[in-house]
Amino acid sequence: MDSKTKEKAEDRIFGSYLFKNYANKGKIEKIKNTLKEYRRTAKDISKFLWDIFFKTGKLPHKKKINIKNIPSYLSERYKYVCLWQVHDVLSSYIANI
Repeated sequence: MDSKTKEKAEDRIFGSYLFKNYANKGKIEKIKNTLKEYRRTAKDISKFLWDIFFKTGKLPHKKKINIKNIPSYLSERYKYVCLWQVHDVLSSYIANI
């Protein structure tokens, strides 16, 4: 990157706007609890996938991974969405090493 391009990239300003929501305190608390559990589950899935990677040398295909034995308060649907996100992040990380 030359210095002019770098200066232009650094001079950009990103703005954000306050987003009003009309959720009550109970709904906001449910969302916060779900996010905490989602992050815990993502961490457990990540550990599970790293174990598989270090044992076999590769990550299995997403559709062939069984995560029903990973304990979580999330529904199976949420767990599989989480699996797909974690799998893609790890695949990208491994590909860039």
